[in-house]
Amino acid sequence: MSKYEKKPDISHCHENLCDNCDCTSQIRNVLEKISIAAEAMNRPVSLQINTTNGGITTSSISNLSQVGNGIVRLNNGYIVSLYSITWIRVLGNTAFESLGGITPLPLPDPVQTNCEQVCEKEIRDSLLIGTTYNFMVGGTTTGNSRLNVKAVGIIFAGVSATSTDTAITTCKIEIVNPPIA
Repeated sequence: MSKYEKKPDISHCHENLCDNCDCTSQIRNVLEKISIAAEAMNRPVSLQINTTNGGITTSSISNLSQVGNGIVRLNNGYIVSLYSITWIRVLGNTAFESLGGITPLPLPDPVQTNCEQVCEKEIRDSLLIGTTYNFMVGGTTTGNSRLNVKAVGIIFAGVSATSTDTAITTCKIEIVNPPIA
């Protein structure tokens, strides 16, 4: 956006930024792909789900029927709102690559017409692939993670370029620590 283009009016922004469907669709997509991999391997995939306000649960997922339009039902009996999920990490030395190559949905960049879209795009665009960050998302931190993939509504990070284990919704990123040298 040039300095002469008018920026969208975001004066109506409130605490619940990015309550759009793109971020939730990306989180649902990740959980669906993890559950499909679990079915194919005939064993549950362990994961940690972090939610808004610092909520954390560790459990597993076994099949696609556990992922609904608005919730995920974990093997420990917990029901988690997809909208409240801020980041997901697969556990047990598992990476997205070993689960069939989990990738984000190829969503087009929306026209920047509201505060949610402006905030999501600016945080996503400010992050550099290949750089290590510590993300504060939903009141918890991811620890140092290398940014490997970014798409509308989501980023993927991990310990290396070939070991991605964390999906983070860009709609709920609060603070990104400066790159670690």
